[in-house]
Amino acid sequence: MGALLLLMGVGQAALAQRVQWLLLGQTTVDGQKDRDRIAIGRAEGSFRSIQLRVTGAPVEFYRVVVNYGNGTSEEVEVRENIRAGGQTRAIDLRGTDRIINSVDFLYGKGTWKPSLRPRVSLYGIKFVPPKPGPWALLGETTVDGQKDHDRIVLGRAEGKFQSIQLRVIGAPVEFYRIVVNYGNGQKEEVEVRDRIPAGGQTRAIDLRGNERVISSVDFFYGKANWRPGVRPKVALYGRR
Repeated sequence: MGALLLLMGVGQAALAQRVQWLLLGQTTVDGQKDRDRIAIGRAEGSFRSIQLRVTGAPVEFYRVVVNYGNGTSEEVEVRENIRAGGQTRAIDLRGTDRIINSVDFLYGKGTWKPSLRPRVSLYGIKFVPPKPGPWALLGETTVDGQKDHDRIVLGRAEGKFQSIQLRVIGAPVEFYRIVVNYGNGQKEEVEVRDRIPAGGQTRAIDLRGNERVISSVDFFYGKANWRPGVRPKVALYGRR
């Protein structure tokens, strides 16, 4: 039993060492108002969790508002009185693919001495995207040849994907662009401009929204003089 507890302790310590908190910014609490802001540069990247740390004097936090670079915001209730030298809980963020622009924290006014106002530091844990899985066939179609684009329809049960790729069989296809249609009605257009020979494939096309289900994929191409019995077949692959 003692050996098991020792192994569990070692495992937890190793996990704590792997989690690296990065200092993103800091500010001295104004004291004349009930909120302050810490601005972050876009170069800092995306984060999965944040934490506020306090030095100098205690701060009673009410809530935190995370402002993202795409104009959206996320509000989190905190309701914690953090003493000097303490920190809030780790605040997990909903959007893993969004860059933080700034963080507002709202607090209760205190009777701090002018020379002993608290300082609040913002820390974050970087979001590291998971390693992509193997390519999976999502659908395929034979190029019509009478028009300039075709569609491959997916079922919602296929789930979500990080990347897609088109593969060509039978005859070459000159692709112009790809339009990914998501289940929520949104679209994402990607320029391809690539002539793919029979047996070849496009580059891996990384999708912006990793929380969206793909409904269908349209691919636009240049018309060619394919023989009636040798029209190309295009297969759509996805990687989670």
